[in-house]
Amino acid sequence: MNPLADILARLPAAPPMPLGPGAPRLAARALLLSLTPENMFPNVADRSLAFACIAGLWLRYNFHDESHEISQSISSVAGSWWHGILHRREPDDWNAKYWFRRVGDHAVCTEIGRKVEVLLGQSPGILEGFAGNPWSATDFVDLCERHRGTGTPSERMCEAIQAIEWDCLMEWCADGASGA
Repeated sequence: MNPLADILARLPAAPPMPLGPGAPRLAARALLLSLTPENMFPNVADRSLAFACIAGLWLRYNFHDESHEISQSISSVAGSWWHGILHRREPDDWNAKYWFRRVGDHAVCTEIGRKVEVLLGQSPGILEGFAGNPWSATDFVDLCERHRGTGTPSERMCEAIQAIEWDCLMEWCADGASGA
């Protein structure tokens, strides 16, 4: 089992991430507090990306302050991306777009766009006008703003897209942290 999969298996199941802040999942707090780059990735190749994984995990379980403290201390594309997701969920859309502009066109965008295109193809018409491919994190901020809190199928679809983004970014960060 890879190190990240092992940690995810030990964490309690998490419901879908809401488009807004969500309530912290207190059952995950103790394990999240124990995470370090070294105990996540025995042969850490990139500590910055290991910390990005930790920021992403805090965010996944709705601990925004903890995630924010870590992500804003990472001066890389990965830190900016987690920082942008956090601000999108606050919601602080202007600030989220600022951080996503710092990310720019990243290699993970291709994978996200491809997976989002497949998802949207399975439910045509739910998000009219949103292609998802090529991936634009700033366009997704606007989409989340329109559908956050509506309780509609469009909001559920945005949550599914957000999960794709989280999975792809986490996998990229974990691969880099472990040297895979």
